[in-house]
Amino acid sequence: MARQKTPPKGPLKGRSDSPGFSMVEAAAALAVLSIIAAAAAVLFSAGARALENSRQISVDAARLLEAEATLREAAGEVRIPFWERRASLELGEKSASVPYYRGDAASRLELSWREGFLVVSRPGLRSRFPRVSVLGVGPLLGPAGGLRGFLVELSARGRRCEVAAPFGQCALCPGEE
Repeated sequence: MARQKTPPKGPLKGRSDSPGFSMVEAAAALAVLSIIAAAAAVLFSAGARALENSRQISVDAARLLEAEATLREAAGEVRIPFWERRASLELGEKSASVPYYRGDAASRLELSWREGFLVVSRPGLRSRFPRVSVLGVGPLLGPAGGLRGFLVELSARGRRCEVAAPFGQCALCPGEE
């Protein structure tokens, strides 16, 4: 005798015996996967922004370090003779200048700046630093009050650096070293 199939009763009514997923199960799985994919996209985007921000911080720090090294090196070449008791740092609105670059009274070390751009000029060489702002320039004084170098406060996108750039090895006033 052949066995007759009886339709299922209760909650399984209308369900076939074939393996697979119903349309509701497939839609629920697709919704869960969509939520996971959206979360992964947000995390990936945040990670990419953090990586770019980190890269920019490194670039800004490198610019500040390069500007600092150039300022210190150039200031080290200023050699004011001992008989010049009161050498001066000439400050303009957007510039600073000091004589006696490499000991020559006619040669000058000059700094000039505008918003987001620093230029360090000396005879035969000009160094430019884009995206480096000068917040302030002032004299670096020795123990007896003589000019020993200059102080420069730099900034690159909110990151600040104060540079004390001493002049070369000539004493300005007797007793100052």
